[in-house]
Amino acid sequence: SFLVNESKFLADRTTGFRVQDQQGNDIRIDPAAFRVDGTATTKVDLVGNLDPNTANGQTFKTSVQVFDSKGDAHTLTLTFTRDTPANNWDLVVSTPESNVTFPQGVPTTADNTITNVTYTGTGTFSTFTDTADAVGGPATADIRVNFGSGDQNIQFTFTDTTQSSGASNLKQSSKDGKLAVTFSNVAVTEEGEVKAVLSDGNAQTVTTLGIGLFDNVAGLIHKGNGIFEASNTTGSVKLVRGGANGSGGVRAGFLEASNVDMTTELVNLIVAQRGFSMGARIVQTADQVLQEALNLKR
Repeated sequence: SFLVNESKFLADRTTGFRVQDQQGNDIRIDPAAFRVDGTATTKVDLVGNLDPNTANGQTFKTSVQVFDSKGDAHTLTLTFTRDTPANNWDLVVSTPESNVTFPQGVPTTADNTITNVTYTGTGTFSTFTDTADAVGGPATADIRVNFGSGDQNIQFTFTDTTQSSGASNLKQSSKDGKLAVTFSNVAVTEEGEVKAVLSDGNAQTVTTLGIGLFDNVAGLIHKGNGIFEASNTTGSVKLVRGGANGSGGVRAGFLEASNVDMTTELVNLIVAQRGFSMGARIVQTADQVLQEALNLKR
């Protein structure tokens, strides 16, 4: 039962003893060494409907997931507010994360607003204006956000959105960018290979467990908690991989424990006790019947 401790060494969960490889070295697993940065989100496509019967000033909220320049995931909240004239909406982008900011655009206001998201009379998307970016140039649907590693522009597209009769259900349909790959957990094969399992499902071999073979296994001293210690009578130790030199394989996901199921044993004990009580009553009843028969003869 192993874990990666605070010093990044593979250790026994109960005792804290470090696990060693075939060369007798402590196995060290640094989760940061397996990280592969992703790529930033630059575009988010929206799909769905905005209810045309929404009263002016009323809002509809939805959320989207985006990635920063390192590939870490973040959630942005999109708040659509019904505005005048008819078929017009304003979008404000926010986030519950306290360390995320929306830098100033042009003019000097936080660039997290897209105004005048407009639909035609038939309910299909028509046009929009981003007041922060559109001054002195063509209108764009960008917002500028800083997740802690520099400004990042994210463009929102409304091509697949509508404003037609029915509930508002706008949501994210797609996005670019890539999630970072990070360390997830440790797995061990039957041969004792220690693998770092990553968040994308892939695994990388770190090293191989050292299985200790002793000349005299009976000489090992039991120290408790499944731990044994060499003594003067155990002889020399040889470290091998699982399945080599008669060492046997490594079973991952199994812990040695008693093979007795206490619940089953207690149930069986109760059944046996009831059976004994029933048998005793049968014998007692038979004795009473025979006694009555003897009394009739007298």
